[in-house]
Amino acid sequence: PKSARRSLIIVNIALAALGLIFIIVGGVSLQYGSSFRKMLDNYCHEECEEQGCHALECSQEIPSCNCESSLTTVPTYFFTAPAAGLISVGVFSLVVSVVGCYSAIRVKAAWLCGYIIAVLLVLTLQFSFGVAAATVPNLDKLPSKMQDIFEKEYKEIDWMYFKDFFPEGCYATQTSYPLSGSVMHHPACLWDRTCDRKFPQCCDQDGRCAEEKPICKAPSTCIASLLSGVGTPVAVVSLLTLVLEIFAVSFACVIRRETRTGGVFDKSSQF
Repeated sequence: PKSARRSLIIVNIALAALGLIFIIVGGVSLQYGSSFRKMLDNYCHEECEEQGCHALECSQEIPSCNCESSLTTVPTYFFTAPAAGLISVGVFSLVVSVVGCYSAIRVKAAWLCGYIIAVLLVLTLQFSFGVAAATVPNLDKLPSKMQDIFEKEYKEIDWMYFKDFFPEGCYATQTSYPLSGSVMHHPACLWDRTCDRKFPQCCDQDGRCAEEKPICKAPSTCIASLLSGVGTPVAVVSLLTLVLEIFAVSFACVIRRETRTGGVFDKSSQF
C-alpha cells in the first residue's frame, strides 16, 4: 500500500507532464489547421478581388468561396476540432494530476474517490478524442460539402497557393482558362484515384493513377495527407498515454481500500 502511494505520486507527476505535452501538441496541431483555414480565406479574398466579385450571386464562379464575406465555404472546423479537444484534455489532466498528488499525500478517502472518478472521465475523453483524431484522415468521414468541392471542382482551385501544406504532386499539373486568362495548378488524377486521360503520363496500365510518380497525385490523396498532419499527432499522443492513467486508477483503488477500518491508512487504528 505504501509503495502504491509513492507510485501514485510518481504517476501523477508523469500525467502532469503529459498534460503539458497534450497542450503543446494540441497547440501545434491547432496552429497547423488554423493556418490552412486562414490560407483558404486569403485565397478566397484574392480570387474574389481578382474577379471583381463581392456578392453571393457571382461566388458560384469561384469554388469554395463566398465573395460576399471573402471567406471560404469549406467546413474548416474539421481541421481544428481534434487539436482543440486535446488541449481541453491536457488542461483537465493537469488539474486531475494535482488532485491525485494531494490525495496520495493526505490519503483522504473522499479525495481518492473523486480522483478515481475524474481519471476515468479523462481516460474516456482521451480515448474518444484519440479515436476521433485517428479517423480524421479517413475520407469517408469528410463533410459532404468539402468532398464535393475537392471531388468535382478541384481543377478550378489553384493548389499552388497551398504548396506549404501539400506534396509537390498536388500542384504539379496545370490547366489554362483562356477566357479568364488564369492558370490553375492541381492534382493530375481524379478523386477516386483513377487517372485523367488528359494527363496520360499519370495513367498506369489498369487506368489507375500512377501515384508512385512524384508528379501524380489524386485530390483525395492530397486531402488525406493534410488531414493526417492534423489528426495523427493528436491520436498518437492521446492513445499512448492511456496505460499510465489505468495504472493511476489501480494505485488509487489500492490506497482507497487501505483507508477502510483496519487498513494501513486507517487513522483511527493508529491511536
